[in-house]
Amino acid sequence: MKIDFPKDFQQELEGKINVRAEDVFDTLQSPDKTDRVSMRDLELHFALKRFPQLPEPYFLLAYGKKEEDQLQVNMAWKLRPDLHPEIERISPLNLLETFARKYGLALTIGSKTSPFFSEESVYLSQEEWERGVRVQSPKEHQYVQQTYLRTEIDDRGRRLDCALAYCIDIDRYREWGSGRLKD
Repeated sequence: MKIDFPKDFQQELEGKINVRAEDVFDTLQSPDKTDRVSMRDLELHFALKRFPQLPEPYFLLAYGKKEEDQLQVNMAWKLRPDLHPEIERISPLNLLETFARKYGLALTIGSKTSPFFSEESVYLSQEEWERGVRVQSPKEHQYVQQTYLRTEIDDRGRRLDCALAYCIDIDRYREWGSGRLKD
């Protein structure tokens, strides 16, 4: 499968969250574990790989949207082994959820608030529809929001199909990644 990883996005990842492009390619081409989310015509592929560098080993969780024989890289996160006591046993999607619940910001979709949504449908009132997805962010914090949504109208009303949605507080992520934040 061909991997599409735009240069400007590579530079953004390296500059903001210290994720190297070559590690992303390595993870996607030879992962230790894979997972996927499929909702209607959207297919997201997840890959996880352990990098045993000393003195600080880490895991890289990368994912992208599959279109025909190409994977469009959407995001990658460098994760410390202390994220979960059984980090090597859980699936990449469950690991992303754990990460979002620990270092994410709450998202509100309709009347539901959570730091992580996956393969869910939410019916929205007109007012909720107009407000869309809201991030509950502390002032002055940088964050990265990833949402894969599709809107539909059916006989029950306006529905938002959410393949994946989460938002990571970059300030907390950087502190944790450097070992300064101990949860």
